[in-house]
Amino acid sequence: LSSVYSTDNELNVSGDVTINKLYDSVKNIYVLGGIIKGISVGGLCRDGSANKCWTDVVVEGTTNAGGLISATGQSIIDSFSLSKVSGEIIVGGLAGTMSAGSIINSYSYGEVSGNTIVGGVLGSGEGYGQKIENVHSYSKVTGKSKTGSLIGNLAKSIVFSNCISLDQGIEAVGFISSSLDADLIETEDVYSDVMGE
Repeated sequence: LSSVYSTDNELNVSGDVTINKLYDSVKNIYVLGGIIKGISVGGLCRDGSANKCWTDVVVEGTTNAGGLISATGQSIIDSFSLSKVSGEIIVGGLAGTMSAGSIINSYSYGEVSGNTIVGGVLGSGEGYGQKIENVHSYSKVTGKSKTGSLIGNLAKSIVFSNCISLDQGIEAVGFISSSLDADLIETEDVYSDVMGE
């Protein structure tokens, strides 16, 4: 799907309808205005890749809530989210969960909140050797546990390169959750303006 947009301020999507049924690559798409609700939802789609896409909506999910994508095994490239994202568990400014793929040249700016596994960019990274490259988070991030200004939880190895987190009043502990295994993390040119960093 490519070159499609929505600017419907009356948009109120619940669960698995419209664009949240997509499980494929999306390109040159933006979604502006409205509320997207469900168990596992994203501002753009539920699963797939995003290239040159952006959202500015309200996303309210239970698990795997993301400003762009709910849960994916593909990449997010040249995209951003201004969306306000909230959920119970696994919440991210761009994506809830990534099992593979990378996030490149992208950023998040909206508020991100949840109970546990909450990240300004990514809730949970679960693939080997994923890259988070040229990624910025300006999101206000709040959570009760496993909360970070960039990433909340990490199950496998990840490489951060040229990343910045400039939180807008964070309640997170740093650019990644303090509960993560430091041996899984490789960083290069990472800057965080967060308490404790």
